[in-house]
Amino acid sequence: MPRPTYDATRRDAQLTALVDYTGGIQGPLIMIGDFNLSDREPFYDILNNPLHDSFDEAGWGAGFSFPNLQHRSAGVLIDYLLDVVGIGDRIAFASAPLPQLPPLVRIDYIWTNDALVPLSSRLRCEELDSDHCMLISDVGLLSRT
Repeated sequence: MPRPTYDATRRDAQLTALVDYTGGIQGPLIMIGDFNLSDREPFYDILNNPLHDSFDEAGWGAGFSFPNLQHRSAGVLIDYLLDVVGIGDRIAFASAPLPQLPPLVRIDYIWTNDALVPLSSRLRCEELDSDHCMLISDVGLLSRT
């Protein structure tokens, strides 16, 4: 079975347009989302300058936000992943308790511009209506200069 691959071409083009757009914004800016971007990828540095990663500046730990295995559909996700990597036949998790595994990757971000300073940042991964953990940041209207 061929391994799935991820082509970041479209994502990088969208992020480039986003960086260009946000560069013209005057005043405070908060940009929040699932960017499908690891903080280890080269494009992270393009976003992180001129913007600022609130978790990197004011959080603690790795900041992994995906997948949230506390989510009620996590069994479907685990089933899909087992099938894709070819570990075996599909496994029914509907009635079985899910393993208490932490999220594995950091792809959700709260970015700010120089008009805001992240004061604290944290994750909530209990059962939510999302397969991502919730990223929460407190920011202050303070100048970085």
